[in-house]
Amino acid sequence: EGIPMISPQASNPQFTEIGDYIFSMQLSSSYEAELTAKMIVENYGYKNIAVIYSNDDWGVGVNTQFTDSIGEYGGSISADETFIAGQTKDFTPLISKMKESAPEAVFVAALYSDAAQILQQMKNLDFEVPVFATNTLYKQEFLDLAGANAEGILMLNSFELENTDEEYVYLKDAYEEKTGNQVDTYVTQSYDAMNLLLKAIEATDGDRAKMRDWIADVKNYRGVSGTFSFNDVRVPIKDEYVFTITDGAYAQVPDLVIKQ
Repeated sequence: EGIPMISPQASNPQFTEIGDYIFSMQLSSSYEAELTAKMIVENYGYKNIAVIYSNDDWGVGVNTQFTDSIGEYGGSISADETFIAGQTKDFTPLISKMKESAPEAVFVAALYSDAAQILQQMKNLDFEVPVFATNTLYKQEFLDLAGANAEGILMLNSFELENTDEEYVYLKDAYEEKTGNQVDTYVTQSYDAMNLLLKAIEATDGDRAKMRDWIADVKNYRGVSGTFSFNDVRVPIKDEYVFTITDGAYAQVPDLVIKQ
């Protein structure tokens, strides 16, 4: 019907291929996986990596891109283990295989509930190496579940935690006051998606084809979720910031931005 649509969170690289009027505010999972591999090898110097990922469309896609990218940046995969999201409870056989492969670091591609269990069982097996993860772990629920086991984890995120822009501060304060939860990519990208639709309607008087073209032409848009431009397949390209967990809270690693 030619109705413009923006998803705040769809990360599957094939999502926008469904139609020319479809956009996503979420960085492609393959894009983030590539930048994570780049960060691990080039910025932190680890080249022998073990991976554990959820056996679903998202996890398989992330793992494929990540393992390919590690090789492209001169690293190698020591172990590549998978589990069923939400169903696997005993991760010890997988973790034991990873430990036996003697990696320099581990990459975890999982949602927060599974990741919290993985970290606890890594601790139980005295498997202590640096842990990198996807930004699916940027949630208060993960901090609550993982506790001290989450200390020092590193992940990429597409917005600045220390952003002082007026609109970001407004959203952060209003959202935290209303919900008691912290702002995350789900919140910031939903806010930007709605604003883009409203601005497109205003700029085109609601003409569907003109709205589609207006959104597709967005370049260097400064939103609360970061500064981005849409590429030719209507997903955003952004720089990524590095987040860690210190004393039970998320913190942005200063002066470190990962670019394509």
